[in-house]
Amino acid sequence: MTLEDWYGLCEVVLFPKTYQQYGHLTKTHGPFLIWGLVQSRLPGEVNLIVRKLEVIRLEKEELEQKLSLPEEVGHDN
Repeated sequence: MTLEDWYGLCEVVLFPKTYQQYGHLTKTHGPFLIWGLVQSRLPGEVNLIVRKLEVIRLEKEELEQKLSLPEEVGHDN
């Protein structure tokens, strides 16, 4: 699995035991919360060895709350 952020790409590695526990979660579209170990063998090459993986699930109400602005923002008086 490959993850991407503003800084680039990162290979995500799930070894057999970890894949057995969390592999089914990788079939979803994420977003993911991942605990693990960052490993760099060559300059510019980064791997993330997964120890634990969760799918972040936000309910509609949570998203609306996080995305809302106070009423006074953006209004000209």
